[in-house]
Amino acid sequence: GVLFEDGPRSLRVAGNGPATLELISELGIAGMIVPASLKSNVRYLWLNGKRQALPSNFATMLTNELTPDLALGVIREPFKKKGPLEDESLHSFFARRFGFFFADKLVTALANGIWAGDARKLSVLSCMKPLHDME
Repeated sequence: GVLFEDGPRSLRVAGNGPATLELISELGIAGMIVPASLKSNVRYLWLNGKRQALPSNFATMLTNELTPDLALGVIREPFKKKGPLEDESLHSFFARRFGFFFADKLVTALANGIWAGDARKLSVLSCMKPLHDME
């Protein structure tokens, strides 16, 4: 299942951020921006009936329950061949490159959080063109 939460809206200043910041300034609402807490850098997944933090640095990788499953996919990735299709779903791309655990647990959550969509239906070419092009 998927948990949808209603919470604060966010602003990312990378990419088109300067144009967004200019619009905020023109609207006179720059004083309403609240910087994110450093605690927001920790990302969580709901797995096996509990909230689990994703490893965010080398130290947390050593003790994180998810590390063995994630590391296996990352270690194998450089040896994977390019896929035969011009485009494929996010889920298919990541399952092929990193394994099903990575695709099922991480990419599904990522697709829900960023695009509010289904990783099995979203195009890797449309959503993550730089990754697609690097293959």
